[in-house]
Amino acid sequence: NPIFDHVEDINGRWAKVEPQCLTILRRAQDQGDLRADVPEYWLLQTFYSLVYVAAESVQSGHLARRDAPARVVDTLRHGLGAR
Repeated sequence: NPIFDHVEDINGRWAKVEPQCLTILRRAQDQGDLRADVPEYWLLQTFYSLVYVAAESVQSGHLARRDAPARVVDTLRHGLGAR
């Protein structure tokens, strides 16, 4: 989130988490859970965006806290197009 770009503690935490997230997303690609043709930067940015929107939705009362992880994973794996 650009609002926190100036906060060193958050930047340090982000730098530690990003490789872990990328490892998980690559594993999902390798296992066929995510498309193999999607670039790493897009995987990361899409994942971060979904987590951010889920957190905002929980905070605003539109999404139940316990439903948020499943909503993120489902949207990441299946998108929003009709099946």
